[in-house]
Amino acid sequence: MRPTALLAALLLAAAAPAAADCRFTLHFAHSSAALTRADALLLHRLARAHPGATFALSAHADDDGSPRGNARVAEARAGVVAGALRRAGLGAAQIVALSDRWDATPSTGASSPLNRRVDLFVSGCDPAAHPEARLMRSPGVALAGGAVELTRPLEPRF
Repeated sequence: MRPTALLAALLLAAAAPAAADCRFTLHFAHSSAALTRADALLLHRLARAHPGATFALSAHADDDGSPRGNARVAEARAGVVAGALRRAGLGAAQIVALSDRWDATPSTGASSPLNRRVDLFVSGCDPAAHPEARLMRSPGVALAGGAVELTRPLEPRF
């Protein structure tokens, strides 16, 4: 192979998005950690479809109320999602909470309902197979080989 063709092939491979990981966003009501029925069904379906996958989640709260209260709400949301995944058959080691490793308070639009959420990253997930999934384009989380690595702070981009 000519050097320019080899370089072009390497650049194309590096630019291609990871086809084996996807991101889901679960939204919550103000000050609530209750899953909607649709989100509970989605979590059950994902756990059944990807029994060997790593599920990394990051919980968020808006900035209404005290920072301590918001942290409790975010932690409760993470616990509810993790619990639903465990009830669906995943092992505790497959579920990784990222909220203790980054700043969950967005810098803009902090009281927005969009910040009342849990982002769920699933390894080995084909976004084409799940209409609710968003393709992970530089999401700040690497799920290679089931290992979770935070590559940059996760600031929401709405």
